[in-house]
Amino acid sequence: MAEVTTPTLRAFATMMLMPVFAWILTPRMRPFRWSRLLLTYLLPVIPLVVLWDGAVSCFRTRTPEELLALTSDFPHYDWQAGYARGQGTWLASVYLIGRPKR
Repeated sequence: MAEVTTPTLRAFATMMLMPVFAWILTPRMRPFRWSRLLLTYLLPVIPLVVLWDGAVSCFRTRTPEELLALTSDFPHYDWQAGYARGQGTWLASVYLIGRPKR
């Protein structure tokens, strides 16, 4: 299991910028739709949905410690949880790996 968002200040700050990206990138999206322009600029529904989705995703993401606590009822597995950061990425992803014990 892996999550791109994390419950950190950096992730929340990044999610707050997503509506700006929606405003900037909407005219470049293909195929062209008038409804997309209407829902982005005249009635800013799309930027608000993007903001809501990002904030809720940050709130619901669990920390590695919380994931390990949730898996304590499964002793037949070796569990490993942590943060992974790829090269050139701004946010660290939360991961959980379970391997059957031998």
